[in-house]
This record gives sequence, structure tokens and C-alpha cells, in this order.
Amino acid sequence: MAWGSRNRGRSRSASGASRRPKGQVRNGKSVQYSIKSSSGRTKYYGVTNNPSRRASEHQKSGKLRRGDTFRVETRPVSRADAERVESAKLASHRRSHSGRNPRHNTTRSGQFEGRRSGGSFGGFLRKLFG
Repeated sequence: MAWGSRNRGRSRSASGASRRPKGQVRNGKSVQYSIKSSSGRTKYYGVTNNPSRRASEHQKSGKLRRGDTFRVETRPVSRADAERVESAKLASHRRSHSGRNPRHNTTRSGQFEGRRSGGSFGGFLRKLFG
């Protein structure tokens, strides 16, 4: 069976059964990661469920350059827990850097603008629509 762009990111075993894409964290978990420059300065904090794909995306965007380090900093945890760790790291960074986020973290507050930050989708809708 040929896999076209419609099925990109999916893979199949020899038996034809679906399996998770290479690099993806198991059981719907996420990890918190950082990108540091070759001089050791933190450039970015983030959360992902697929570190290898995310590193590739950062390379293509220019955030991860030759000599930089992409480091997974937590074991696989829930998305909400990974976002809490990320938020705490951003807050700590701002305290020690005159209120500034790392170079490539663009939100001023360090909050997760445009992202769900907890619980189920139903819980998210209840928060949104009361």
C-alpha cells in the first residue's frame, strides 16, 4: 500500500497494524524541552508529544541551529503537567533576566495563548462557555 501525503506521520508494521509515529511519546503523554545556544543561553522552552518531529520543525524555522542543544527535560507526563513545568521555567527565567522571556518564547505573560492548558476538551468548553 502506498502512503501519500494524506497519511503523513502514520506508520504501519509488516502486519498492517497501525503504530505510533517514530519519536512520539507513548500513551498521549507530553514532555517539556528546552533549546540552548552553543554558549549555554536558553533560547526556548516548549512542550511536545513528539520530540524528534518538534526538533526537526525548529531546525526548519531557524530556532534550532548547528551547535544548539535540544534537550528533553521531563519524563512523559500529562500535557497539563508539562505545561505547568514550562510555565514555571519561564517564570524563573523572567525573574533572573529582568522580566524577559527566552529569545524565541514570544508571549509576554508566559501563559499558553491559543492552547488548552488542562483537563479534557469538555472541561475546556465548560471554561470557555461557562
